[in-house]
Amino acid sequence: MLVLLLAVNKTFAQAARNSGAQNANTAASQPSAQEMAQRMTHNYASKLKLTQEQSKKVHNIFLNYAQAEIDAKKTGNASTSKTNAKELNTKLQAVLTSDQYQKYQSLPAAN
Repeated sequence: MLVLLLAVNKTFAQAARNSGAQNANTAASQPSAQEMAQRMTHNYASKLKLTQEQSKKVHNIFLNYAQAEIDAKKTGNASTSKTNAKELNTKLQAVLTSDQYQKYQSLPAAN
């Protein structure tokens, strides 16, 4: 479980770097929560074969998570980040089928 939490955090960091590189000409080098959520949703939707309804729910979950992570980085609170990741997994488990959630847990990160 801890490995999965770290993988999700790593993925959001990678999304931030990748989007930051793409948006180098903009004033904000940090991607928005919306950009991060869209990227994560897209990656997991294809890997987990999400339905359209699941994709909408997963997007909202990732959006809330991304915003919470951005806020946690601003305050530098690592324990908040761990709490956010645990909450993310709990919410995803409620939306995904058991097979999808098992596959989600086996993925190192959505790259």
